[in-house]
Amino acid sequence: MPAGHDGVRVPRGQYFNSGVLLIDLVEVRPTIPALEKLCCRMKGTTPFRDQDPLNVHFRGHSMPLSDKWNAIGYGSILSDEEIARRFSEEAKDPAIVHFIGAAHPPALYVLSVPEYNPPSTKPWGYVGARGHPYAEEWWDMLDKTAWRGYRETSEYKETCERAKMKTWKMAEEEFERRIGLR
Repeated sequence: MPAGHDGVRVPRGQYFNSGVLLIDLVEVRPTIPALEKLCCRMKGTTPFRDQDPLNVHFRGHSMPLSDKWNAIGYGSILSDEEIARRFSEEAKDPAIVHFIGAAHPPALYVLSVPEYNPPSTKPWGYVGARGHPYAEEWWDMLDKTAWRGYRETSEYKETCERAKMKTWKMAEEEFERRIGLR
């Protein structure tokens, strides 16, 4: 959303995704009380609970990272052709891959949005990230942390199963609503 969105209190204009940030803490620390107040005022009024207040607070005081340090869109909602068109040479060998999109997307979205197939937004979501060029590398890196082996745990598998069942329940309810059973 390079131009922002029409959410509550989020003016259109330069807009950044808050998933990958480089922050000058010396510059920002004095503004934290104002940011905290803004977050409290905006709580519950906007769909992007962290991103929108950050965009409002830092309006005019941010600049985008290069594609090398914030490769966004790979394997998710962008086709290989779109990636090739939109990204610079820097994105071809990214230092940071920014996984975007829902970890557990609604089934209706997965089934009805052509750009979302295969639904490969985040490796840790219930649909995984089939087709994402960096999914396995993400799991390999996770296995070098204290979360080693998480993909094989019952906790992870149960989390994915609960998310899948929730999204199927939502799809079933929407189906019944559309055909007049609800």
